[in-house]
Amino acid sequence: MENIHHDFISTAGTGGRVLLHFGAVDYACAVQVNGHLVGGHRGGYWPFTLDITAQLNGTGRNSLWVAVQDPTGHGTQARGKQTLQPGGMFYPAQSGIWQTVWLERVPENYIQSLTVTPDYDARTVTVKAHTSAPGGAANLWAVVRAGGVTIAEDWGGDEAGQDGEVTLHIADEYFFPWSPDTPFLYDLTVGTTQGEEEQFDTVHSYFALRKWSCAPDEKGVLRFCLNDKPILLNGLLDQGYWPEGLYTPPSDAAVERELSEVKALGYNLLRKHAKIEPQRWYYHCDRLGLVVWQDMVNGGSKYNLWFVTYLTNVLQPLMRRLPDKAALWGLLSRGSEASREEYRRELEDTVQALRCHPCVGCWVPFNEGWGQYDAAGAVQAIRALDDTRLVDEASGWYDQGGGDVYSLHNYFYPLRVRPQTRAVALSEYGGIAWPMPGHEPPRKTYGYGTAKSREELTARYKKLQLGTVLPQLQKGLSALVYTQLTDVEDEVNGLFTYDRTAIKPDANAVRSVNAALAAEGKPTKPTRFETDKEKLRQIIRKTLNESFTVEDFARKLLQYGVTVKESRGRFSYLTPDRTKPITARKLGDSFDKAAVLAALEQNALRPANTVVSAYGIPLDRTLSSNEGASSRHTPKPNAPQAPSVGRMVDREAKRAEGKGIGYDRWASMQRNYQMSMPQPKQGHSHETEL
Repeated sequence: MENIHHDFISTAGTGGRVLLHFGAVDYACAVQVNGHLVGGHRGGYWPFTLDITAQLNGTGRNSLWVAVQDPTGHGTQARGKQTLQPGGMFYPAQSGIWQTVWLERVPENYIQSLTVTPDYDARTVTVKAHTSAPGGAANLWAVVRAGGVTIAEDWGGDEAGQDGEVTLHIADEYFFPWSPDTPFLYDLTVGTTQGEEEQFDTVHSYFALRKWSCAPDEKGVLRFCLNDKPILLNGLLDQGYWPEGLYTPPSDAAVERELSEVKALGYNLLRKHAKIEPQRWYYHCDRLGLVVWQDMVNGGSKYNLWFVTYLTNVLQPLMRRLPDKAALWGLLSRGSEASREEYRRELEDTVQALRCHPCVGCWVPFNEGWGQYDAAGAVQAIRALDDTRLVDEASGWYDQGGGDVYSLHNYFYPLRVRPQTRAVALSEYGGIAWPMPGHEPPRKTYGYGTAKSREELTARYKKLQLGTVLPQLQKGLSALVYTQLTDVEDEVNGLFTYDRTAIKPDANAVRSVNAALAAEGKPTKPTRFETDKEKLRQIIRKTLNESFTVEDFARKLLQYGVTVKESRGRFSYLTPDRTKPITARKLGDSFDKAAVLAALEQNALRPANTVVSAYGIPLDRTLSSNEGASSRHTPKPNAPQAPSVGRMVDREAKRAEGKGIGYDRWASMQRNYQMSMPQPKQGHSHETEL
């Protein structure tokens, strides 16, 4: 049992409701405010919110008390790789509050949850909002912007109750699919209109248009497809441990830096293994264009490793398709009905918490049989909750033949891939260890083969990737997950050290390997941006002789994926390949278009400008295609006026403003699961980080 006490001052402002948000508490907790029990929660990876309005006192100073209990390996709850006896591939347990806690003042009628469902084929986005008051969602409004340009807006019905819905259509000229190469994010603003104007509520979010599927290539081999085009997914296993705080990263900047390094090395995929990250981690993946395969965090009773790990590895492929029927549920650590019901709740909570993030491309309900039961039923449950993503039914073994992925783990045997009725993924392999001097493990070195130097590690990595893996791409292999991103405790088989201060193999060799893999798996058709380069040049030349306003110019360039951003009287133009912005001074409502367009034609279509990281890795430090672009929503005539600033919250928002990134870029898409942020400078709501 852990007891946490904290004194706090309530949020600024008066009226409305005061909400207390927890990002995650591991595992079970009870919460008191000023000696009054306000609620509790079970589940160490999921956010929750408590209304503490009635428990606040009038003095301004309040007392918060949180009691936490965590059974770790003595329970059946989701716990990932936490253990009280760390070693090998299991790591020290953490417990208690491991994500941000913050306060928020909201109107009496506020948006409690926001569900955003884009439809790539229909070119639409459907927004569903649940409000706190009966009738609170009547005349709900929603606006979509791209690059600062309002491209769609609509209103819900006036008969709506607590739940409102708006579907907005995206015109073809503003259709920019999200992909690792062009991670375009649309800005979304949703607001209420009931009651007095000061009681309106506004939420800022974002979404992307993208589509996952599996389809045969020109040779009839089944491939993963993004936006109806084959894509080679090449990534790393990411367990999300940090030496300073285990589950808790040292800072948001450290997270952003790590993900940027991954992208700069040439990877486009991370498999988030046995952990759910804070919402900001997924936001960065959305923004950077990193695809995420998300594990459901494993739980169940104590694992029978002799059966699920050691025997299965020895007897592959004999046991790979072993049925996960009721007779084996005890051996698979799901013998009790209570444990199975707990998993069903955890699965639903995971999908609901992360479904709004464009980066999440595949759900992984089970890994190597840990806590597995009725995998086919888990796939059905996921499809019912979210049918827009792929499902890797059973990563590694105990494959029941369902889902979209034929998922292989191979550390010890020759790799031979054949086309299957599902797309083939090598979802774990590699794991070559090297205890780098100065970064030795705390106990005993663990990995899958050990190198003795940087040179040997690099040579073995290249041989594995180019000699073993690359030849299998033409035979049906469509996704790669190398073990792993960083060292973790005794497991020193990461590309980076545990503290992220050094890359272990030669960075240039890793980049060249990934370039070779990408070339081998490259789709035959060019991307839209490659196809449209000449069209963009033509419109630039044509526009030189036209008269237009700034808004007209922005709309014209947006048709070709070029985003216009205004800041302090200057304009920046950002192309989909994230090239360096080109600026020109504003002159009234127009500007020197000849100079701007000439610069665009000369520079905007060049390869991305880069800087070099501490590891010698080229990094793109420019903004993504629509960051920082925002504009005030203008309601339709005679409609109630929406507040100018809604509940946009983020503890990093002021720092973000300094980088030219708008508040709205930092808001979570699902209202219940927003991250911590300071109060906005205007508007009706106020937030305070505890």
